Amino acid sequence: MLSVNRATVVADGHAIESEPKTARGRRRIVLDTQTVDALKRWRRQQSTEQLAMGAGWQGDGRVFVWGDGSALHPNVITRSFGRLVERAALPHLSLHGLRHSWATSALLAGVPIKVVLDRLGHSSSRITLDTYTASVPALDAQAAELVAGLFVSRDQSVTSGRD
Repeated sequence: MLSVNRATVVADGHAIESEPKTARGRRRIVLDTQTVDALKRWRRQQSTEQLAMGAGWQGDGRVFVWGDGSALHPNVITRSFGRLVERAALPHLSLHGLRHSWATSALLAGVPIKVVLDRLGHSSSRITLDTYTASVPALDAQAAELVAGLFVSRDQSVTSGRD
């Protein structure tokens, strides 16, 4: 489980830690097994670094930190992500764009809107639907095929109506 209980924003170049914007922003999110395994490996590596650092360790439980455990500035993470996207020769994608990509992919995969909005921390389905479905023509095509499938089975043909 991932617990979202604080947010870090940048104002005038300074990282400011705060509460999430809304009560729904505080949430727990189930993680897939591959992510859990990667985080466990990372935690083991970080524990080794912490032991080596000894009393100099400044960590407060964050997952991604400098070598001494101190917090990374959000801009460092953003720039690092941008370089990774570039190195992988991917089309431009911002770090925040991952959130949009996940939400759109989840909706295309048929994940119920309630689950998507809970994972994103949205207060209503309207925010989620307005933000993530309007620009996805594939959802419209998917809806057309799903509803048509309710009326025509795969092994029947549509009658002409002259029967």
